Amino acid sequence: MLCCIDSCWPAEECEKGKLDDKTKKKIRDGCVLLRDAYEGRASHGLYSLLKGPAYKRALFIIHTHPMWMNVVIWASIIHASLIIWEPPNRLSSWLDPTLDPIPIIILEVLCMGVFVADIVFKMLYFGDEKVSGWQDYISKEWQRNYMTIIFLFHVDFVLYHTKLCPFRFARPFRLTVLAARHRDVRRLISFFPTMCVKLVTVFFLPLLGVLAFFSILCVRIYGRLPAEHSLDLGEDSFSSVMPAIRTLFLLSTIDNFDPVVTEAYKQHPVSFFFFLAFIVFASFFLMSVALGVMFDLYLEDHEKTVKAEAKKEEKSMAKAFQKLDVEEQGKIKWLHFREMLVHLRPKDRNVKHDIAIFKELTRDMILRGEEPHINSTNFRDIKGFLPYETAKPASSLQKFTEFWEYIIISVDSILILSGMDSMKVNGIKLGTIFLSFFIWHLIVLVIFDFSFARKYWNVDWRRGDSIILLISVVCHAWVNFKCQSCRPSFKCLLEAVAVIRIFRPVLHNRESRQYMLAVLGVGPVLLHFGLLVATFNYMFSVIAMEMFALDPVTTTGPEGTRLLLACDKELPNFNCFSTGSLSIFMVFIEAGFGVVAARSCMRDKLKSLFPRSTPCKRLGSTSTLSWSMR
Repeated sequence: MLCCIDSCWPAEECEKGKLDDKTKKKIRDGCVLLRDAYEGRASHGLYSLLKGPAYKRALFIIHTHPMWMNVVIWASIIHASLIIWEPPNRLSSWLDPTLDPIPIIILEVLCMGVFVADIVFKMLYFGDEKVSGWQDYISKEWQRNYMTIIFLFHVDFVLYHTKLCPFRFARPFRLTVLAARHRDVRRLISFFPTMCVKLVTVFFLPLLGVLAFFSILCVRIYGRLPAEHSLDLGEDSFSSVMPAIRTLFLLSTIDNFDPVVTEAYKQHPVSFFFFLAFIVFASFFLMSVALGVMFDLYLEDHEKTVKAEAKKEEKSMAKAFQKLDVEEQGKIKWLHFREMLVHLRPKDRNVKHDIAIFKELTRDMILRGEEPHINSTNFRDIKGFLPYETAKPASSLQKFTEFWEYIIISVDSILILSGMDSMKVNGIKLGTIFLSFFIWHLIVLVIFDFSFARKYWNVDWRRGDSIILLISVVCHAWVNFKCQSCRPSFKCLLEAVAVIRIFRPVLHNRESRQYMLAVLGVGPVLLHFGLLVATFNYMFSVIAMEMFALDPVTTTGPEGTRLLLACDKELPNFNCFSTGSLSIFMVFIEAGFGVVAARSCMRDKLKSLFPRSTPCKRLGSTSTLSWSMR
């Protein structure tokens, strides 16, 4: 066997040796357990369903497929986007018949149906003879929360459309399905309770003490000045402790620096050092401490998670190795390893690849002259060779077309940069000519090479290139052939989206593509953080639309009653979802935080969910929105 692995035998000799059906079945089951261990599903993976009914395995394959995950994510995004065609708040419910149309109601039902199917699928293949799928499903906290959110969606839908409750109380949680369903985003959220508890002790309480101390000083120094020497701070004030706390809190965000510090400096130049000390301590020092504590907590939490997952994977790997050790000698021989690769690499395996992998895993044993085999140590390294693929040589037709395709793509990008893509030749735009060439180029390749479409779609960057090309073609065709009567803003938006094909030369150049992939290595982390920010931004914007709801204004015409939404008012405003989400994002980045707080404290504009609430309570709500999102 050593001679075979050391390639002194022909490859045909390495195919000698047969295994009985019982051994093959044991190796196949062990490979299934090994894949479950790699995917973190050792306890509820496909291996646990091998002895059960076939429908459970089918449901497991559907539920764990990436396409189903995409379906759930898109259902969550579509469900959250339905707020555009719904009344913005409880005061405007059922006033406008054009809102909540039948297609939107049907789409909402379909989205909730996807969520229910997502839960039911997992319940059906969960559990065993001792524990039912229901009990096994609700044993995990995040799955209980996920099911509770979906239940609230249904209750909210029934109560609203039966006109029993005008308040869509479950609407703020529509995007939380992303967090509940996506493992990485869920881990980020699970870190929040620990972070918030720690921030109360190291940031919020010290900040509250600093605000109280400096507010008392400001009331004594500036609040009791004679009228001729008093500070003109506009909506800010140092007349008493509570207004002073509010003013200093906004000053800690540097949002009202100019009206407060500048005005005080004009009256009393020495006061600059007083406010400088407050800003340095309250904003810079405490914020640095908070960031350091959060960073340490995150590292500690991440280290615990990694250790727990590594320990879980180690147990699963040991169980899989014990299953694949069919001779119970503590090692996996060549014949058994070759049978393993039949199941681990079913698409691209051959004898030469199998030998290369086995030699790499047992290199030290071969150098020592020992019989090569897989033990519990090098067994962990198998994951690095899955999948094992080699580049397939391109056909001469493909090489020829790729060369000219890259040249024409580059010319198209140059025309876009120079603004010449809209020039016409015989009444046809240059951009239309180039896009037509790209489409015909793909059609010709598919006609002359039937396997080209499959090979084209299996390459990641080719998939991205196809999506970019499809978006460009659709937008360009819509603008030039279907959008003659469209609004100018919508037409300009489509034209802007159509030129994203300017990135195609980067994808078609190997060096640029490799550099871009290296830069995008942090893409998943940024995506998870972006989903988290989007979830909280959506939640707080919907809550703010209810808190700051104004009395609805309607107009009656030949078409019936229509709701007038004051979305074009100066930001920040929460009259509709688009301006509400943008206003909350302004609070998140501290742009306009003082404006939001000041407007919320103006008594003549307080028409909210709690009409008897005081301005200080409303300021507290705005403060909570800001600091919770950070």
